[in-house]
Amino acid sequence: MSEKWENFEALARRNQSGLATSGTSAPLAPINEQIESIRKQELDLIGRFKRNAIDRKAALSALRSMYEAQLDAAKHALTRAVDVEKKRIDTVADKYIFQITEEYLRNMRELGLQNFDSRMQTLLQLNEKMASLIQQAEAQNVPPSVRDTTISNIYKKYKEFSDKLMEEETSK
Repeated sequence: MSEKWENFEALARRNQSGLATSGTSAPLAPINEQIESIRKQELDLIGRFKRNAIDRKAALSALRSMYEAQLDAAKHALTRAVDVEKKRIDTVADKYIFQITEEYLRNMRELGLQNFDSRMQTLLQLNEKMASLIQQAEAQNVPPSVRDTTISNIYKKYKEFSDKLMEEETSK
């Protein structure tokens, strides 16, 4: 194996191990490291103050700055952790909803829903037609109450057709 490929393999192993360990570590690990670093700086600052290397006002000002930096870093890390967790939950929820919908449609087919594909295509066309009619109603130059009533009636008819389309044919 040539030297350039050995370097590539070493880099790939390092990246894989870095990814593996970062996925298993706590999401707040970087902030904990920063907090520890700030604590060390605080201890150093307090030690210098006790040795009279700096005056009290300067020590308090530096401590306040460190504290504010620590709070800002913690707030940022927590916000990012919450955002990541929300996205993870959304992904899981979307997957779960998709599975439920898929199972529902499969069960409808198994229970003998007549002309399943045809009904689904008709439902998609109905959706497009309703959207088109609502856009036309919104574009009309009529009083808002008339426009709202028209849109409400379009939706009512859409719901009526949709429900009728999806109900099982019990008479057959």
